[in-house]
Amino acid sequence: MTVLLSRALMVMAVRCLGEHRREWGLAMEAEFDAAWRDGQPLRFAIGCLLGALRELPHHESGRFALWSHALALGLMVPIATGLIFGVLFDFPYSYLMQMQAMSLPKGNGDAAMFLHEANRAALPSLALLIVFLGVGHLRIAWDMLERDWARVAVAARANAAITATLAVFTGLVFSSTLPVLIQVTALAVELTVIGLMARWASRLA
Repeated sequence: MTVLLSRALMVMAVRCLGEHRREWGLAMEAEFDAAWRDGQPLRFAIGCLLGALRELPHHESGRFALWSHALALGLMVPIATGLIFGVLFDFPYSYLMQMQAMSLPKGNGDAAMFLHEANRAALPSLALLIVFLGVGHLRIAWDMLERDWARVAVAARANAAITATLAVFTGLVFSSTLPVLIQVTALAVELTVIGLMARWASRLA
């Protein structure tokens, strides 16, 4: 188990170094074999990873890696988590009520204002669309870290289509557009940032 963990950390360290410090990465891998024979592979691997992480801000590919991980783990994954867990634990209040309450007088954020017999049957379809949107965010985050920009573009287009469907669906069925307007704005910001990251990646390539 220790050897497997050590090797995994070494792979992360070498990937953090990138092509900019390829020779250093090869030297670390050669020294790892010696550390493994000495019985200290984990300690050596941790030291290599820490050293590689300190190098990231000093070269462009490292800065790109930091920004892409920050975008994926700090923005895309939290958004996806909020959407999916909102459906699982607090739906439809998490979608309709919390955002809609911003446009209502205090104390009037009651579910009865938005949910009635005419539209309750649409809740499963709405929940499914929101889950698909959350999964799409996770897909974008994964493909972005893999630097598979073709798949990122496919997932982004799918998210745009789902968001447009949500806008029409919510507006017609629930007579409410504020939740989707917020999502459309967030999606526009995300796509802009992703587009900039894709251009940065093409320049690095």
